[in-house]
Amino acid sequence: MSGKGLEPWQVKESDFPGRGNTQDRLRFLLRYAILAPSGHNSQPWVFRIQDDAIELAADVRRDLPVVDPNRRELVISCGAALGFLRIAAHRFGYHAKVVPFPDSPTLDLPRQTPGSRGWGSGAALARVSFRQGVLPSSDDQALFKATTLRRTNRMPYDERLLPPSLLQGLAQAASAEGAWLQFVPKGERRDRIAEMVEQGSRALAGDPKFRRELAAWIRSNWSGKRDGMPGYAFGAGMPRSFAMPFLIRTFDWGKTQGTAAMDLALAAPELAVLGTPSDTPQDWLKTGQALSQVLLRARAADVSAHFLNQPVQVPDLRARLPDLLGRLSAGCPQLVFRMGFAREVRPTPRRRLDEVLAKE
Repeated sequence: MSGKGLEPWQVKESDFPGRGNTQDRLRFLLRYAILAPSGHNSQPWVFRIQDDAIELAADVRRDLPVVDPNRRELVISCGAALGFLRIAAHRFGYHAKVVPFPDSPTLDLPRQTPGSRGWGSGAALARVSFRQGVLPSSDDQALFKATTLRRTNRMPYDERLLPPSLLQGLAQAASAEGAWLQFVPKGERRDRIAEMVEQGSRALAGDPKFRRELAAWIRSNWSGKRDGMPGYAFGAGMPRSFAMPFLIRTFDWGKTQGTAAMDLALAAPELAVLGTPSDTPQDWLKTGQALSQVLLRARAADVSAHFLNQPVQVPDLRARLPDLLGRLSAGCPQLVFRMGFAREVRPTPRRRLDEVLAKE
């Protein structure tokens, strides 16, 4: 693996500073947290190490105000990083105790001054304390090994179905985190959700503000930036990757992209919806932690995933989705994604650890 921004993926468990101090060890655990997925690969997290604990806050300079105006997906992304941190901690013998929203039960995310690099993101989303004495299980080991192998895979998937035992295990893992995971088999219900994917694509792409926001996170394959989505993540070669931001900003590509996304939803071996009983910031944080469990358990079984979140990013579509799923009284859908077996793809860049640690 080579390329600027890909070095964080080369972290090795053999480099764990067993003879280092507590802060050295916590810094090492965070090298796995930063490999978590996030909307547009925006990596909207910032961490602070205090004595033997880690605090997580949102880096609101990296929010997506058009597609995520209430910062729901931002908190989910931070929750995924929290989940990766917990998994790394278990591998190295630590019990990670998470206190969500330790300073305030409400979401307090004021906007930062541009260029600020301090702990200026409002109240912490979570505080994690660590206690040694955990003996890692084979399950812990498998999840941990998957952290450096997981990628969002937008390529075509094989037709092979996922084993029922795996689907059951994924649903149980989500439930253990306070979320629910529902798989939508092929048929009328799947068809209607696929139509929502197409409708959502058209609605979003028809908004010039959305197109500008998305284009701002698209990178050429030669970009030196450590965030955003390189063209190769979409199967684009070098020349096309340079043109993608301009094309996205300039043209309403909703019809073409919507049809393509709908076809992906229809053909997916599995289409999944991850949700929670209610729709509070606490639920969003749980969603991210559940997502980390689902994606890493899937990756441990060589299964890939790709988000098709249009039905939960357009408010009127999201309001209709629970009824379609038969979960009218069971809560709120948070994420939609397809799953299946696929060829390996390159990871997307990550910021270095020193770029996500708060500078007081």
